[in-house]
Amino acid sequence: MTRSRTLPFKRVLAALGMLLVLALAGCVRFQADLRVDERNLIDGDIVVAVITTDEPGSADNARDSVAEIEGQLLAGLSGAAGVSEEPYEQDDYVGTRFSLDDTPIEALDGGDADGALRLTRDGDEFAFSGTLDFTPDDEPIDGDDVQGDPADSNITVAISFPGEVLEHNGQLSGNQVTWTTTLEGSVDMEARASAIPNGPPAWVWLVAAGAALLIALVIVIVVIRMRRRPAVAPPPSTPAG
Repeated sequence: MTRSRTLPFKRVLAALGMLLVLALAGCVRFQADLRVDERNLIDGDIVVAVITTDEPGSADNARDSVAEIEGQLLAGLSGAAGVSEEPYEQDDYVGTRFSLDDTPIEALDGGDADGALRLTRDGDEFAFSGTLDFTPDDEPIDGDDVQGDPADSNITVAISFPGEVLEHNGQLSGNQVTWTTTLEGSVDMEARASAIPNGPPAWVWLVAAGAALLIALVIVIVVIRMRRRPAVAPPPSTPAG
C-alpha cells in the first residue's frame, strides 16, 4: 500500500523558508543513507553540503548555509550518541558528513521544526517523515544565477527498515524506501514500516551455514578414513579334534 500526501503550502514555507533563500546562493547537496533496526538504533551517513565558487568568502558562506540547513532538518543530530562528524569537501561542495553508529532514533526527533527529518516508533511500527525543498521561491535577479548544476546536487534520502514497509510515498526496494529530488523539485517524505524483522538476523544464517559446513566436513573425513582402514584378516581356523 502506498500513500502520498502534500503538506499545506503555508506549512512548507514556515518550515523551509530559510532554505529557499539559501538555494539562491548555490546548489545544495543532501544525501542520507540510513538503516534502522528493531532495537530503535540507526546506522548510516548523512551529507549536508553547499557548492562554493571562486569568490572571496564563498566557502565560509557555504558553511554558514550548511549550519542553517542542519539546524532546520537535523536539529537533534549533532552531539547525539553514536554520531561523529567530519568535514565534507567534494565536487566544489563543502559541508559536513555525519556518521551514525548505533544512534538512538531520538536523534531524529525533528525538534520543533516542521519538515525536519523525524523517525519515531509506535508499538511495533516505525514512522518516518520529512520535507526536502531547496527550490528558489523567485527567479534570481541582477544576474545572481544559481551556482552549479541543479541536477548534480544529489538530494536523496534512503532509509531501510527491519520489517515490511506498510506505507510510503517514495521508491520501494525490499525494506528500503528512497526519495530523490533536485533544486528544481521538492519532496514530502512519509513511510511507515514494521519494527519486527522479516526473518532471523543475517548472523543467524551465517552461523547455521558455518555449522552445516563443519558437519559436512566431519562426515567426509570420517568416510575417507573408514575407506582407507586396512581390512582385518579373519583369525586362523582351529583344526578339529
